[in-house]
Amino acid sequence: MPEFRQSFWAGTLTVMRRQMILALRNTAFMRVRALMVVVMGLIYGSTFYGFGPTDAQVALGVLYQTTMFLAMGQASQTPVFVAAREIYYKHRRANFYRTSSFAIACLTALVPTAVVECLVFSSFVYWINHNGFIADAGSFLFFLLCMVLTNLALCAWFFTLTSMAPNFNIAKPLSTFSITFYVVFAGFIVPRGQIPDFFIWIYWINPLAWCLRAVAVNQYRSPKFDVCVYDGEDYCSQYNMTMGEYSLSLYDVPSNKAWAWGGVLFLIFSIAFFLIVGTYILEHKRYDIPTATVAVVSSVDYNEDQ
Repeated sequence: MPEFRQSFWAGTLTVMRRQMILALRNTAFMRVRALMVVVMGLIYGSTFYGFGPTDAQVALGVLYQTTMFLAMGQASQTPVFVAAREIYYKHRRANFYRTSSFAIACLTALVPTAVVECLVFSSFVYWINHNGFIADAGSFLFFLLCMVLTNLALCAWFFTLTSMAPNFNIAKPLSTFSITFYVVFAGFIVPRGQIPDFFIWIYWINPLAWCLRAVAVNQYRSPKFDVCVYDGEDYCSQYNMTMGEYSLSLYDVPSNKAWAWGGVLFLIFSIAFFLIVGTYILEHKRYDIPTATVAVVSSVDYNEDQ
């Protein structure tokens, strides 16, 4: 008799439908999240309204804050993943579905909300500040793609984190601790050249750093900014670099165009890697083992008739 009644793909689709229904039923969370995304998008977009592309500090700061807000917002999924894990343990003991099906379904259920959040927030930030960015559909779609992939990569990370933590009281501080590393070593607060050698590996495995690098290179190596003379200043004669390369060099961002799509590939790899690790931990490390119970029998006095 097979361990599971359904095949892998059939079981995965079944769990995906279940997780999607659960996500759509959480209307309170969706309403609050939608309001927050709209309000914060307007605030982020209007705060730096009118900046120019030559102000690399502001331009990279806007890109960094956008990436950080959308990615770090997924920390709110930590209690949801912890609660879902308890249900998973019961279903897995009954062989309802495979662990991999559950992991894929959990992440897939978040894709629609991630796309909508990134589309709304990115549209406000990007187009309100269109003077500082490349105002064409191709650049915006690449920017949106990086935001969505980073969003999902952090979702997968928090899924993995909750799978290895015994309970929410451990998962919450772990998520906060990991956020600190993601934020500090993204390449903006501390540029790549100023990160100590014994910490540089965090920069190279940080999804936020790859996203920021990809969108920055895509912006500044575009034909509009990758020129010698911009706004009356000859960058090639003064710095031996184009305007775009010079702007990227201020924060030690590599200027090779391959870093743009290389970032996309790394983000896809990060999603798959975190998902595989989380699946492995869920399958081989359980925190639902029932505690041993001991029956205590009180002493009984027998009155024996003499």
